[in-house]
Amino acid sequence: MNDKSQAIFLHDDEHNISHKRNTKELEHWIGHLIFIMKEIDYLHKLCKVNKGKESYLLKIELDRRKRQNKQLISTLEKYSKSRDLLHECDDMECDRLFIHHHEIYRSKYYQFIAEYREVKQKLFNLIT
Repeated sequence: MNDKSQAIFLHDDEHNISHKRNTKELEHWIGHLIFIMKEIDYLHKLCKVNKGKESYLLKIELDRRKRQNKQLISTLEKYSKSRDLLHECDDMECDRLFIHHHEIYRSKYYQFIAEYREVKQKLFNLIT
């Protein structure tokens, strides 16, 4: 969706506004996860500062998080494409289904971010 189609107008109903906000939020999640891919590479290099067992285990954990991140990006991109069908919804049940799916993906995104931050914190504790 482009910025013009995401603009909120006075004539938009609450479901349309919700879908526009959800679309923008989804774009933000994907952008953030793409940034995290690059960040994981930098964190991996920081693990080289400490050559101990903990550092080795953190490298393995970062590799696991990178795979999870790639999978989540792929999942969210597929979901983003499926949102094109949103315009074909002709009843409230269809709208609710899209909103329900968005809530599921929001939960997955926030869970990944929380777990990823824990790994980052472990690394920062190790090198400070």
